[in-house]
Amino acid sequence: MKNYLIILIVFFISCTQKKEEEASTIKTDSVVSVNPVPAEARVLTNEDKIAEIRKAVQHINTLVLLVKDFKWTEPSCADVGTIAYYLNNDTIVKVTETGFIGDGGWTKEYYYNQGKFIFSFEQNIGGPAGLPADTNEMRIYADADTLVLQRKNKDYLEDVSKKFTASSREYRVLKALKDKNFGQVLCN
Repeated sequence: MKNYLIILIVFFISCTQKKEEEASTIKTDSVVSVNPVPAEARVLTNEDKIAEIRKAVQHINTLVLLVKDFKWTEPSCADVGTIAYYLNNDTIVKVTETGFIGDGGWTKEYYYNQGKFIFSFEQNIGGPAGLPADTNEMRIYADADTLVLQRKNKDYLEDVSKKFTASSREYRVLKALKDKNFGQVLCN
């Protein structure tokens, strides 16, 4: 009886080990048979693109950058304005502009990654004298010169078909540093 009990225990232990080995083999086989998609072939969703753009903007804002400031003015557009170019190793990665006319003004930031426009944030403040000021904000996210997301205040704007070209304000602002025609670029 004792021998029978020992044989039974050995039998159960060996069966349990065999099942674990089979399960291990099945897991290994199933992992090996999966073909991972290469990173360059993966399609990013708009949410992924927005997350990457935010990460790039945050990174730019942590860098120590060379700043070139200029004042500008343009009749019937801005009584006074400033524009600043932020350079990282001679490459423009950020541009900020401000302008004021009458009872209102604006600030706008543009961000670039490897010479490509990726994000802008604009804030307009103003209103009639004696009344509370209105504030409006606009955020634009772009990937590969294509609009990914446009948001005004808390509202998401549906049109994401916009393409950015050399004639888009976002790129004309870059070229304005060379010609110093800031008023023409920012007001037209």
